[in-house]
Amino acid sequence: MRTVFTPGTSGVPVAQQPPNPAPPMPNNTFAYLQRMGPPQVPQPRPQVDNNKTNKPRPAQVDPNAEQKSSKGDGRVSKKSDRRGRPKKISDDLTQKMIRLLENSNDDVSLEELGHAVGVDGVHLQTIRNYMIKEGYCKRIACQQKWLTNHAREMRMQYALAHQRWQNEWRSVLFSDCVNFGLGTTRKAKVFNRKDERLCEECLQSREGIDKSIFYCWAMVGYDYKSPLVFLNTEDADHPVLSQHDYISQILQPNVQPIASVKRFVYLDTGSTGQAPGQNMVHAYLESVHIPYLRNPEASPDLNIFKDVMLILKKRLQKRSIGDKIQLKIAVLEEWDKITTKEINKLVDSMKPRMEKLLARKGMPL
Repeated sequence: MRTVFTPGTSGVPVAQQPPNPAPPMPNNTFAYLQRMGPPQVPQPRPQVDNNKTNKPRPAQVDPNAEQKSSKGDGRVSKKSDRRGRPKKISDDLTQKMIRLLENSNDDVSLEELGHAVGVDGVHLQTIRNYMIKEGYCKRIACQQKWLTNHAREMRMQYALAHQRWQNEWRSVLFSDCVNFGLGTTRKAKVFNRKDERLCEECLQSREGIDKSIFYCWAMVGYDYKSPLVFLNTEDADHPVLSQHDYISQILQPNVQPIASVKRFVYLDTGSTGQAPGQNMVHAYLESVHIPYLRNPEASPDLNIFKDVMLILKKRLQKRSIGDKIQLKIAVLEEWDKITTKEINKLVDSMKPRMEKLLARKGMPL
């Protein structure tokens, strides 16, 4: 601001003052406060005493209602047991199906079983689940031979003679022959209780109708797996090797050369059922100084080669095979994929098998 001096009456210059400013006009906020009054300050909330709790008032109890509830306790407990969806098959119908199974010749199907007792509109898997719950299950008939008392006794003697073997099993070479074929397989399914599967009275026979295309032989052991050998037989539909063919096609070209570089015990399964004096295979093994171990008759569960073939079978089932050439290629490829680690694990299971065989008194494992 610039100050202007003007001469006064006495001749002394006096500073000229600016005019008084106009009083400020109230703005809209001030006018609103004047019109509505001062703002109201919110009051603080009262503090709640934690020591005091608001307890609900006790409801009045009707003595008549208590008596009614006490009388109906039994009915209420029964209703509580029936919570959830009702059963699709009642207990009475389940017992009827069991009686039908016991009186049948084990050839009744699940559909026929449900229709016979009046169970309609129920999935077959539901009927199967109810029967499994009662201990009945449908299984494929056993493929093994009938175990006579003599066969069981021979298996017991075999287990007693080798129950102390442990590392000795690692020097055994397990071998056998196997068939490979195409086409559908007729599988006879049988109803049995779980505790009746291995009873002598409940054993079932089974006949196969498949025609084998390849007849092969192989040998496995601890840290060892031989090539898969395709054999030549006179009858392709029923491939069986004579003792002479067994020696010429298996022992001479595949077993005898290994004896010069590896100490082992050969498990003989190709000459079972022959009299000791007429067994050409045993005579040949003794002539070339190859120790052998004779497997009991009807004892595929004591030869781990069967377990190795089961591994091969499961892997072949996952492949699409249309003809003979594809089958042979698939068999060779899957055989090469089986590792010695898998075989070693099976070899080390022989000692527990002997113990289990003794516990089962010669029955199948």
